[in-house]
Amino acid sequence: MNNNLNQSPCLVAAYAQGTCNGGQFTVNPLAPDTHYTGPDVAMANPCQCSTVVYSLMSACAVCQNRNIETWSTWDVNCSQVYLMQFPNQVPSATSIPAWAYLDVVTNDTFSAAVAQADVCELYSYPRGTSTFIHLQRHQRHPHPPLMPLNPPAPCSTLQPPRPLYLVA
Repeated sequence: MNNNLNQSPCLVAAYAQGTCNGGQFTVNPLAPDTHYTGPDVAMANPCQCSTVVYSLMSACAVCQNRNIETWSTWDVNCSQVYLMQFPNQVPSATSIPAWAYLDVVTNDTFSAAVAQADVCELYSYPRGTSTFIHLQRHQRHPHPPLMPLNPPAPCSTLQPPRPLYLVA
């Protein structure tokens, strides 16, 4: 599920989230039986409240053979959500894969199988572009349990996982 620059979803997620954090963001590896969580109230920002970042973080988890949260659990602390959009300009050092823009709301989850199939397009949203649409949160959804996933092959794995640090 690497992008067209052969960057892992974890690295792309760090770049993307860095745009809402002064150019810096760390994506730590997951310990066994853990998962990435959506933002808490104090940390909720447009990047973390976008389905694009949710998809990238979910793919990062799948590539470590870990579980993922549902979208409705991820976005519970977001006052605004950005559906199938990235709210900032894509950093010039990366590109966001097209599969990160796919719908995760309808089924309330990221699908590694669908993303893997979409990789065949070999297309990513170009560096330095921007997409922006946001929706106000009006209704909360029930929160189903974590969704265990079996990663499709091939999946870019982080073995052993290590933290990714970005400094602009």
